[in-house]
Amino acid sequence: MVFIMWGMKSGRGRLAAWLYGMGAVLGFGVAALMLPGAKRGDIDPLSAVIALAGLSVSGWAGHLAWLSWRHQETDVAGTASRLAAAVLDSETRARKRLLGGHGRSIDLDFVYMPAPHHNALGARPRGSSRKVVAYYRRLRPGRLVITGPPGAGKTLLTLELILGLLQDRRPDDPVPVRLSLSSWHTLLAPASAARPGEDPVKALREWVCSYLVDSHRLSEAAAGALFDAGMVLPVLDGLDEMAAENAPDYTSQARRALDALNSYQRGLDSAKLVLTCRTEQYRALESARVWLKDAARVDISSVRPTRGRAFIESRTDDPARWAGVLDEIYGSAATPLAARLATPWRLTLAAVVYEQRDPATGAYVRDPRELVEPNSDGDRALRDRLLGLFVEAAVASHPAPRGALYSADQTRTWLRTLAVYLHRNEAEGRSVRGRRLSGTDVVPHALWPLAGTYLPRVVHCLVLAPVWVILPWLGVRFWTMLYSDLAVQVAVFLCTELLALWATEAWQAWPTMERALPRNLFSRSGARGLRFGCGWGLILGAVVCIPASFALELGLTFSLGAALWMTLFLTVWLGLGAMRLEDPQAADIADPRHFLRADVVSTLGRGVMVGLLVAPIVVFVIAPGLEVPVSVGLSWQLGVTLAFALVAASSAYRYFALLLCTRRGSRRLPWRLGAFLAWAESAGLLRVAGVAYQFRHRELQDWLVGPAQDP
Repeated sequence: MVFIMWGMKSGRGRLAAWLYGMGAVLGFGVAALMLPGAKRGDIDPLSAVIALAGLSVSGWAGHLAWLSWRHQETDVAGTASRLAAAVLDSETRARKRLLGGHGRSIDLDFVYMPAPHHNALGARPRGSSRKVVAYYRRLRPGRLVITGPPGAGKTLLTLELILGLLQDRRPDDPVPVRLSLSSWHTLLAPASAARPGEDPVKALREWVCSYLVDSHRLSEAAAGALFDAGMVLPVLDGLDEMAAENAPDYTSQARRALDALNSYQRGLDSAKLVLTCRTEQYRALESARVWLKDAARVDISSVRPTRGRAFIESRTDDPARWAGVLDEIYGSAATPLAARLATPWRLTLAAVVYEQRDPATGAYVRDPRELVEPNSDGDRALRDRLLGLFVEAAVASHPAPRGALYSADQTRTWLRTLAVYLHRNEAEGRSVRGRRLSGTDVVPHALWPLAGTYLPRVVHCLVLAPVWVILPWLGVRFWTMLYSDLAVQVAVFLCTELLALWATEAWQAWPTMERALPRNLFSRSGARGLRFGCGWGLILGAVVCIPASFALELGLTFSLGAALWMTLFLTVWLGLGAMRLEDPQAADIADPRHFLRADVVSTLGRGVMVGLLVAPIVVFVIAPGLEVPVSVGLSWQLGVTLAFALVAASSAYRYFALLLCTRRGSRRLPWRLGAFLAWAESAGLLRVAGVAYQFRHRELQDWLVGPAQDP
């Protein structure tokens, strides 16, 4: 075993070897202590030694099998192929939702806008979304910046590029992976907080790999291998959403992001990537002499009348209903209404609203001639009408989850609550304990400031107050059976109280997220957690468990057995506790509700593991030593286990406190907020951007905040 451990090259491999070796040594040690006093009818110590040694060998073999599987998963070509299939599936669904449940899109035109210096080679003066893949493949290096005004179709053009690259992908081509730049929180700290010598490319690598691990369930090794081999093409959406400035300057977060991307190299050339940004914000950055270097910037043009008409005709099942309307909009002379509908977003709104049909009768709900009525004159009036009807159409066309009933008024009220919160964050530059509150992202586990800076934290503490009382009381009751000294009782009470307060983290502004999942055991955070738990478990076992076990006066064998078992318990408990998601904002995942679920599952799993580890001590040591029924000991153990499991899910309790604080008033939200957000995303009102929900379009968010929707 020593030679095996010495031969392991990685720190995690040596750690695993030491753990299995310690298990074998402990097994032999326990058997050596039990062997002299063994009697006929007792457990055979020799068999126990063989069993424990076999268990250690089996565990080591399992660890080697795990390493072998991880080595297979780092097969770059095979992993890239599987990732490409997953991205193709997810982005196909995203495109369909973006187009309102329809598959037909508009052929967008774009023009090349060269930067003052350091442009990519091979860029043509013009292009279109139908030929965007060929346009991109001509660029040297493969760096493309897509800009356009709000609603111009930047996301749509990006999806057309991603799907086109995946459909024609060769085995050695990188896989395009779309990420929201608003989730790149490693660069969202103020520039003054950046550590000297910090490598921005390392931050980019960690962010992209974190997304691949959490969203596509790759291992850390596989994600890192893909990135290092250049098999990931980052498609970075929303440079303008990184900060609140309408005109970002040299001190902005957008500039810091561009600096990091300009440092991203592969070999002698700049690494491939795609970036999107609003035209106004990108021009402001260019005025500050900052832009994406070695890239070609293309700006999306307004939708031509002929293509706007063709899009509407391709979306309708009854062209006769639209014939006269389209003649008036796209007549021989340009009309103001045609200019107001000259974006893919507005055209999609019109198609969704006026193609809605009654599910019971199949009759069309609205007449498209409403578009050309006099009361629809003016851009703001048209916007308000289309967005109001769009919400109604989304509610009518998408049934609510089982057990829920959403009306159009309720949906507008709840969405307005979220929109006003985001608007305040952006307008006032709000932050809580050093973390800037986003003006675009709705993150369920970080949404609690919506109800106030302090109120949810107070409610969180009040909800857990009974546990804070019961847990110390159980501790005092147990230790009173052992000692009668008042000082010991007071000390135990205070220590237990401090432990409960530490475990809950109820008053912290941003509770730590638990994510001790099985697949994390052999990750870097898992190795750190096991080292932490093993070290402190041995220390506490030697300082606390061994003296307490001998105080029971059960003899050397039982005392050492109890001490060793409790040391194992502390190792597991503290180790899993250290395997936390250190920065939940840094991860991108397919379902933003994942973190809350993982928090609850992880803490309950730790509670169950605690119960399984403590039960043998209660049954075979504590209950006989105190001469109390086993049922009493198990009842005490169950209470402590449940208490620890419940108080540890601090993020879930903070979310529960948010729901309690938003029952009425101007901050109303549904009780099943997670289900509502998921439904709104499926209905096309929201979209998923990594760990967050965002409004489908910024115009929808601004409309909900506006006076037209004031109660």
